[in-house]
Amino acid sequence: MDPAVTLLDLAQNSTPHYEAHQNIFVSLRAQPCSNVHSVLADERCLFVRETEECRESMHYLDYMHFVYCFVDSSNVLLFTSAIVALLVFVLLLGTLIYHLCVTRYVDSVLYVAKSWRLNEYIAGVTLLTYGNGLAQVLSELKHHTSGDTELIYNQYLGTAVYQVSFLAALVIWTGSFAIYPEVIVPNLISLMIVSLLVEEFMYDEQVGIVQTTALVDMISGENLGWICLGSLIGSACFCVIVCSTSCYDRKPPFFTCIGLFAIFGTSYVIMLLSYELIAILEALSIIANVSSASFAITILAWGSCWIDLITLRTLAVRGYSRIGFAACLGAPVFNILIGLCTVFCVQMIRSGTTQIHVRDGTSGPTCAIYLFVTSMTTLLSVLFTRFEARKSIAFCLTTLYVTFLVYVAFCEFEVTHGYGTDHNDDGEYFLDRVPGRREH
Repeated sequence: MDPAVTLLDLAQNSTPHYEAHQNIFVSLRAQPCSNVHSVLADERCLFVRETEECRESMHYLDYMHFVYCFVDSSNVLLFTSAIVALLVFVLLLGTLIYHLCVTRYVDSVLYVAKSWRLNEYIAGVTLLTYGNGLAQVLSELKHHTSGDTELIYNQYLGTAVYQVSFLAALVIWTGSFAIYPEVIVPNLISLMIVSLLVEEFMYDEQVGIVQTTALVDMISGENLGWICLGSLIGSACFCVIVCSTSCYDRKPPFFTCIGLFAIFGTSYVIMLLSYELIAILEALSIIANVSSASFAITILAWGSCWIDLITLRTLAVRGYSRIGFAACLGAPVFNILIGLCTVFCVQMIRSGTTQIHVRDGTSGPTCAIYLFVTSMTTLLSVLFTRFEARKSIAFCLTTLYVTFLVYVAFCEFEVTHGYGTDHNDDGEYFLDRVPGRREH
């Protein structure tokens, strides 16, 4: 080859020396919402409107649109005032949820449990578990529409760690009590098995079902309106019948069934308020540039368990610690097996395929390991204390949860890396979305 021609080609840069990138530009819709901090102030409103992940923080109101479109984010004073206003709204929602739990929900649970003469542990693993968990599952089915499954997976696993460690310790700190091994031991063993199976289940990053279905979506907006109208008319007619057949000197007929309806009805209303509160917290976490995995296992878990925290504390103060302790162990089993699997099945129905790509993210294996360790520690502790819930167990569980939070904080600030992740500082967010590709 003529050296002059070679030099000429080099000068004109007409001969590529490296393989060209397949994708130079990334679609705006596929960007993480936290990248809103990387664009100019006058372009943030367009970014929020066009990015799909920014709409995931919306429940009924779009707080990201409020912060970056309605409010001028370049004005520091106005932007700070908007954040303070959202925090005040969080406090108002939390106060409303607190009063509904104390004055309505707890009383309904205790009344139904006493009417049906349920053992305290049975009431905890049935009434309280289903009352708290079923509303959360129904809300997730309606409002979780993203194809990214990392957030929902970390939420359920992080919530389980919070319930088994912190909430269980909170109940025991209130006062010691005897533990029935016939109920508690099977729940603890189930938790350990679930924590192992769910991570093995997520390892292949593929979830599939054999049968598909003609149901494309659960409930459309129009059908939901008709259901609400029918429920209102039916409830009004039922109230008239009960009032007309009741007497002043005895309990109305089917009053226990009314109490059962009050449990699930109040729980669902509380969960709707809780998810509005969580939507604000998620928007604030994006503004604070907190990673989605850390947000899911901390703030999101705390927000979704706000009803559990209030309910369990109220029950413990009133002397029903066994109900609360049983719910701390029964709720994670229900949430992971029913909630997580149901959300995955609905994702398959919505996508029209028999398999979906699932992600456990940077914190999924960490949560599964801590759930197993906490369950094993609780089981050994109650065995050594002869099935007496003592404050030493509460101290041990509290220490485990504090250690968990410290580890999460270290992972967030990149002091260390989460279990199951590599040592790279590049986009784990994008790489593990590629089906069939696994990081080593």
